[in-house]
Amino acid sequence: MGLFNIFKSKEENINPNYSIFDEFKIDLRNLDKYADDFSEMDDETNSSGEIIKVYFSTSFKELDLFDSIEYYDFRNGRKNIFLDFALSNDMDITPLVKLINRLYKNLGKDDIGKKEFEDKEMQQITNITWLGRSYSKVKTPFSISQTGGMIKLTIWT
Repeated sequence: MGLFNIFKSKEENINPNYSIFDEFKIDLRNLDKYADDFSEMDDETNSSGEIIKVYFSTSFKELDLFDSIEYYDFRNGRKNIFLDFALSNDMDITPLVKLINRLYKNLGKDDIGKKEFEDKEMQQITNITWLGRSYSKVKTPFSISQTGGMIKLTIWT
């Protein structure tokens, strides 16, 4: 261990082998193998004219939260994956809190320095002002955010 290594933050590279994919039962890296569980939606075209295949499924319940999966399949093999769930007044979001805390444990602070889930964030979710978490500097970037009454996990591969 070099002299400078002793001054590194404990939060840097807490678990360098961790991936957001580790959280899920479904193999999000290989969504094609679940083709029978997905419906093909209307294609979309991005700003550079590339046609993107869009798939959607409600066949999976992940982390006791996410009840739909949508993914965009690009010609170059990349996928943008969206898992989401609708908030309701009587919903227990403990699984979301646990996920946020596992992310911090495995990846450290998010892009803007947020750590574990804080009590005040519960009120932010109720008020639809929650900023969520973003991890753009990891091998597979992702974010968890709120849009209206929906919580969405977006993964860019």
